[in-house]
Amino acid sequence: MINNPFDSPKVMKRDFGLIPLYFLLLNVGQIIVLGIGLIVIETFHMKIPHNGNAIASSFGDIISFSLLFYIFYKMHQHYIIPIVLERIKQAKAYIWLVIITYIVYLIVDHAYSYALQFLPKHYQFEESQNQTMIIEQFNTPWLWPVLFLTTGILEPIAEELIFRHVLIHELGKKITYIGAAILSTLFFAVLHLHAGSSPFEFIPYLYAGFFIVFVYFKSGKNLVVSSMLHILNNSVVVLTIIYQQLFH
Repeated sequence: MINNPFDSPKVMKRDFGLIPLYFLLLNVGQIIVLGIGLIVIETFHMKIPHNGNAIASSFGDIISFSLLFYIFYKMHQHYIIPIVLERIKQAKAYIWLVIITYIVYLIVDHAYSYALQFLPKHYQFEESQNQTMIIEQFNTPWLWPVLFLTTGILEPIAEELIFRHVLIHELGKKITYIGAAILSTLFFAVLHLHAGSSPFEFIPYLYAGFFIVFVYFKSGKNLVVSSMLHILNNSVVVLTIIYQQLFH
């Protein structure tokens, strides 16, 4: 039997430190890359690339997410590896749950996109501001593998760590899991809003968060399963953007 302290009704209070750390590290990673970049530019008398912000953001995210995962590992290093391996093993039984839920999500998403056309013009939108910002990063083809790694894989895992593990699994021990799930879904949607032009941009992230929470609970609060759905969605988005860049 694997020793799993997370199953204890006692709240892992230190894990709540991951929330401010997450936002802090997102800036730290970019600062590190910018600093290294400036040193290289000054040393070799190079010109600042026009896509410098995209480069700093992409490679900065790798540093940021890697630091977050490493810190979480150090916080629980005496037992985390066996727990993760066991969760991965258990996740195999939920592959169809993830696939079917993703298909239902796509149907809901297409239905919502269709319904938007019946709203007044100033409320309609084709892409949310968050999606627009992501698409702009793909203007540099050689960055695509890096963006797939960060946006498609690392970011979903990091967000699952924050929104599902901390805000549901740990906070739920105090305020009930249903209450924590509602807060997690709301915060998840708010995080993905970036000065949107329409208040209706909030809703797609709301039901996306709902579907992720759904598989999280259906799998017995298995973070690997919710990460699988999140990674699947983000990876498809990334590959779709790359396809559009190549053939449109």
